[in-house]
Amino acid sequence: MKINVLGCSGGIGQGARTSALLVDDDVLLDAGTGIGDLSLKDLRKIRHVLLTHAHLDHIAGLPFLIDSVFDARLGDPLTVYGRHETLATLQKHIFNWEIWPDFAQLPDLHNPVIRYQTLNPGEVVDIDNRFFHAVDVRHSVPAQGYCVSGPDGVFAISGFTTTIATLWP
Repeated sequence: MKINVLGCSGGIGQGARTSALLVDDDVLLDAGTGIGDLSLKDLRKIRHVLLTHAHLDHIAGLPFLIDSVFDARLGDPLTVYGRHETLATLQKHIFNWEIWPDFAQLPDLHNPVIRYQTLNPGEVVDIDNRFFHAVDVRHSVPAQGYCVSGPDGVFAISGFTTTIATLWP
């Protein structure tokens, strides 16, 4: 696995981007402003986004990502994974036709450009022989970290900086 840290800051400014890690060229762990440094060609390769939680520094780039790759995702939707609470927050407060279009309904309900996949703590998703284990973490909102394992190794991400006893094992 190739891991590219696109952003790991809580804010923006020269040289600072918010949380986003690119795994190989097709999976994002969080979708902060760090994704804005990717080329359109690279953005189109992203097929999966796994969110740790719904704070803005972890999701700010997601609406722009989806808008930028809309045509490329027709018939092959971008899958957004997260806790039930995280996905509900996105749907209620971001993709609600007031802040941003609901891309789960565009171009139509039968052929959306994004689809939501609930992934709660304790669950695992296999994306091309890379296993993303969701791990419960304590934060001010429902959150989870990920332990990612693949043929080339293992790494973990908490989604924020604090001691997390549930993630260490």
